[in-house]
Amino acid sequence: MSVESDLRERGYAWIENSHSAEDVRAFREALGEIHARFGSPAPYAAHARELSPRVLLNPTGFVVFELLGECPELAPRILSPAVVHAARALLGHDMHLELTGANVSDASRPFFSWHNHLGGIDVEEHRAMGDAPHFDRSERLIAVLYLDETDADGGELLVRPRQIDDPTGPLGDTMAEHWEGQVTVHVPRGATLLLEQCTWHAVRPMRREGLRMFVGAYFTAAHAPPTRNRDRSLDALQTDDPLLRSVLSRLE
Repeated sequence: MSVESDLRERGYAWIENSHSAEDVRAFREALGEIHARFGSPAPYAAHARELSPRVLLNPTGFVVFELLGECPELAPRILSPAVVHAARALLGHDMHLELTGANVSDASRPFFSWHNHLGGIDVEEHRAMGDAPHFDRSERLIAVLYLDETDADGGELLVRPRQIDDPTGPLGDTMAEHWEGQVTVHVPRGATLLLEQCTWHAVRPMRREGLRMFVGAYFTAAHAPPTRNRDRSLDALQTDDPLLRSVLSRLE
């Protein structure tokens, strides 16, 4: 099956070697420096705590929003041609980049409960309202570049496959560590996992020392309703990278 078919028929796919070993090293160094700048806190907090306008400590981990605003030097590395091609195949050629961010966690983070990313940058508002709309076509794609392998010791990813037009609500207790029909996904370092916005997934705890890092992005179709929130760093970003420029949506 093609990546597009996988996304339509099961809600997820991954692209191996989407980024080079040098890209992975650059991202890890940048995230390590940001983490150290804030005192290298344990990258998990049961209750959210803002460390700066772009950095939050919460149940997800040490979260960096507007990554290219924090680290504009990473702009030429953030996208892969194969990832952008897959996003356009699913969402349409005129899709755009909605958000860039990153996450750092470690073995202190417990089982990360079942969730999806419905609404993209407005996801928390959709979760609060308990939205479960029906879709005939996809509006948004999540791209996660893993800087560590998600093997049995690295925090295994659990995914509940779904088709685009399947119901979008939860299929069980979101805190349960097992859902009927779930699959375990091991994504290698330097690969990008693609998740359709409605695909439910969870993450098992790490079982090794060290930091688990990933870089994330939301791609959004032109036909999707506008979001209330916006990654303002993308509006201000100056880049000569043609791939990145091709997916930027500027304010009029």
